[in-house]
Amino acid sequence: MTTVHLADTRVDTIDRAKTLHEEIAHAKCRIESKRARREAAIAREKSKFIEDTAVDVQLIADNAKALTAIIFGNPDKFKDPRAIKTDFGEFGMRKAGNKLEVTDEEAAIQFALDNGYDDLVETTRTLIKDAAKDRINDGEEIPGCSLPKGEVAYYKISKALIESARTLVERA
Repeated sequence: MTTVHLADTRVDTIDRAKTLHEEIAHAKCRIESKRARREAAIAREKSKFIEDTAVDVQLIADNAKALTAIIFGNPDKFKDPRAIKTDFGEFGMRKAGNKLEVTDEEAAIQFALDNGYDDLVETTRTLIKDAAKDRINDGEEIPGCSLPKGEVAYYKISKALIESARTLVERA
């Protein structure tokens, strides 16, 4: 929903207002139709990509598992040098522990909060709009916030109309 203050604009007649509202509705429907077509195309492309790469993804998983088994099965081959270089890169052994592996971030965050480890978590601050509105209503001025008074004009396009535009595209 878009809100405009009364002093911001003038409409000559109610018929003109209806025409403007209709044009906005049609434009929103065109946008949603295009968005739906784009999302459907992206979904098809992602699905095709997954399908097209499935054999290679499985090959990588299988070969990585076999390569890992060979490396760990022959530790004496990876002492000096610790890696074997090829035209395609390298493979070998290295010390673990340089990169943190997080398997359950929520559990780690909860642990940090429960134990007062503030250095492990980052807090994002957001304005609590209802509290700001209450303070402004109580007469306090808050920089960057205002509470419009008086009349406002608004328009709202039927969600059913917009969904209808999306559905037509999705069925096509």
